[in-house]
Order: sequence, then structure tokens, then C-alpha cells
Amino acid sequence: MRLPLLLFAFFAVSLACRLHTAPPPAALKGRSLQRRESGPRQHTAWPKNNDQVSAVTHCYANEESYAKLYIHVERGWYTWLKKIGPNSSHYGHTLFFTAPRVEAWCYLDEAETKWNPYYANYTLVIKVMGDDAIGGEASTGYTSDKTNHDAGRHYMYMGGAASDWDFAHELGHVFGLLHEHQRPDRDDYVTFSCDNMYGFDDAWKRAEGKFTKADFCSKSMVGRPFGFQADEFSKDDSDSTVTAGISGPVYDFDSIMHYTSDIFSDPAKTEAHPKDASYYPLAKIDKTGEVTWRIIPPPKSFPELSVSDGDRDAIVALYRWL
Repeated sequence: MRLPLLLFAFFAVSLACRLHTAPPPAALKGRSLQRRESGPRQHTAWPKNNDQVSAVTHCYANEESYAKLYIHVERGWYTWLKKIGPNSSHYGHTLFFTAPRVEAWCYLDEAETKWNPYYANYTLVIKVMGDDAIGGEASTGYTSDKTNHDAGRHYMYMGGAASDWDFAHELGHVFGLLHEHQRPDRDDYVTFSCDNMYGFDDAWKRAEGKFTKADFCSKSMVGRPFGFQADEFSKDDSDSTVTAGISGPVYDFDSIMHYTSDIFSDPAKTEAHPKDASYYPLAKIDKTGEVTWRIIPPPKSFPELSVSDGDRDAIVALYRWL
């Protein structure tokens, strides 16, 4: 079985904002919204209900979020569905992404302090986070009431300018998957150049002398206070994520959970050298020819966008039909 080392986090710790705290507007413009949860939390796959279905129930935070995100969320789920098939013994998994109730928002007030009692407290909150923001952020897998009873603990916050790939990618996190490019053996397949990330020069000027560059480029508790998110690429950030679970022998470049070379790239470098992989944060190692690094191309858009066979196998492993 071909299983990518994406996997769900059993414990996640970082310096990210609290669950209901929106990042400042400046942090949303022209960059990904990637963020992790605060405090240690235990995650699992979404549990089966009485019908033996692992239902990911969701709601929209407010009317604006529904109006701007609904069609894109549905496309993201369809991107998964056309690969994994519906939950059944035939397709071998129990995962189901439920349809939302229209005009029954997650919260009863604009301040988002009053949870709608129509929804169970574990319901996934989907919210738009700025019209010109790109990318998204999501909680990983399912957190049980025994670990955290808070309503809104499961979330998917998306930028208004997020791509089709962003929606499918963040749903992967919701289902319990981690980044393929952060698996421990990734250095055999890709190279990461921290100083090619957008904002590196300014952030490092403020951090230099206080930390080593190695820590700055790998640990969330070092980089994030300076507004730098290199831990999104780190394979060993013990401050951010400790993973366990399923691993696979095949590194999956096609995984929806694998970053492409342009993500977090610096336009000042890539626009001047669009075909030179050495100017991008993440590049594929080519051991077959004269070119050492190759660009990992941007994904296709819906409906051509697809998740990989390895992504499907990971879902089947997490949500196996018994």
C-alpha cells in the first residue's frame, strides 16, 4: 500500500494565535494563512457515529463566510471525493463531509462569542479571513471532548483569494493529514532554502544575534514571533509538531499535502529567475541529470485538480471500513 507520511498529529504545540483570534490584516495580505493551534492537544481521526460513518460536520461562521466560501469548499470536497469515492465497503473508508445547514451559522452574534446550540461543540467552523488573503489554516484531525470541550476547536479559516488547491489542502488537514514535505526523510527528495522565503531578510535582521539561523529556519517558537513561518517546512520542529501514525515507503510529490515551489516564495527573486529552482524555498532534487534542483510546478485548478493515490490510501488507512 502506498501511504505518504502526511499523517495526523497526536500532539501540536506552537506560538500561534488562540483559536478564535484572527491574525492582523497585515499578516493576511499576499501570504498564506498557515497557523497552528496553541497548547498541547491530542488529535485522532474523526470518530464513527452510530451509523458507522466518520462524519465531519461543519457550519459557516457567518453569512459572509458562507457567501464567499461555500462553492469553494464544495469543490475542495469534490476533489477528494472523486479520488476516494463515497464512504462504503466498496471504497474501503468511512469518511463523510456533511452538507451545512443554510442560514444556521456557527455563531449567534457578530462578535462570535455565542455558539449556536443547533451545532454540537465539535462542529468544524469555516470562516473567511480577508478578501485579499491567500491560503488558509486548519485544525488537524479530531480533538475529543475529553481533551478540549470548547466549541470552535475544529476550524478551517480561508482567505478570500484562496485557490482551489488551498481548499483541498486544508481539508486534508481537517481529515487528519500533515505535510508530505515535512516527513523525516524529505531531504532525500527536496531541498529547502529558508532565505528564499518571502520576508526572510527583514525578519532575520531582527532575529540575528539572538538565535542561530538553523533554529530561526526550523523552529516555530523562534521564527514566528518575528512573523516568519519557516516551520511550515521543518521536518524536525519539536516545538511545533510531534507526529506518529502511518508512514509509507514512497515519497509523494503528487500529494495534495505537498507544497509547490512557489508557496512562500519571494517575488523579488522568482520573477527575475522564474525557471531557476535555486531561487525558490522548496525544490525537487534531481539525481538523474545535470540539473540538480527542479521546480515543483503549481497545481492545476478545479476541476482538473486532484489528490494523489497516496492521499487516498492515507484516508483509507485512517478511516478504514471494517
